[in-house]
Amino acid sequence: MIEETDQRPLAHLGRKKLGEETTRYLRDALLSGQYATGERMAVHQLADSLGVSTMPVREALLRLSYEGLIDNQRNRSFRVAEMTRQDLADVYWMYSLILGELTARAAERADTQLIHDLREIHAQWARLGNEGDPVELQALNVQFHDLINDAAAAPKLLIMLRNNSRFIPEHMFAALVPGWSSASIRNHEAILDSLERRDPEGARRAVEEHVKEAGAMLTSLFDDAGYWSEPAPNAADLRPVTSLEPDAQSQRAGPENRRPHRRSRRTQGPPMPPPTVSP
Repeated sequence: MIEETDQRPLAHLGRKKLGEETTRYLRDALLSGQYATGERMAVHQLADSLGVSTMPVREALLRLSYEGLIDNQRNRSFRVAEMTRQDLADVYWMYSLILGELTARAAERADTQLIHDLREIHAQWARLGNEGDPVELQALNVQFHDLINDAAAAPKLLIMLRNNSRFIPEHMFAALVPGWSSASIRNHEAILDSLERRDPEGARRAVEEHVKEAGAMLTSLFDDAGYWSEPAPNAADLRPVTSLEPDAQSQRAGPENRRPHRRSRRTQGPPMPPPTVSP
């Protein structure tokens, strides 16, 4: 089970929000390593700890099984699906490609108002720094990238980005990943510089590096928490799948593709903060 930072964190929600917020909360917990691979997700126990009925928990677990984060067992039980380093690398590789294309298109269309608004957000973040409230930092990050993505005027790409973003923890980086705020300040500055120069390829490279660095930070956090069953391979070995054709190399079960083992409570990842829900 996750280590709770608040008692029954979803108990205050109205019925309409329960299903959505229960799914989001459990998704963040799974993606931030709060549950071990193969761990049984007991519906009644989860419902009691979250302060909700069993129905939204069961619905959430079914939704998460469609996303590949939960294995729906034949005996109507649920277990955490396996996750490897390569899986994590692939998620951030795909996210970087889509976000990179959106940012490149935004650079072609950027006007003075967009640059001004982004500079305001960036300055606010820089004032907060690493000591800022994690919820506020996360909100600023969302505002920053949302402005850029909207400027790209590519609605279908935005849908693809949102689908992919379900595999990235929503509320984790600012609260739990050391150095994420400082790295984001640096990376956002590089993105802004490219947008001001109307340099699409520079903007693409800057945002791709931004996303890949965040993915590397999360992998390191999982390493430190003992999430994986094997020592971390070299960074060069964590390459995304770029072809649907299997080859001999991919057929061999290298360390990066072996299953994480089920951790003991002592090696669980750091506790996830309770979700922020608008009243």
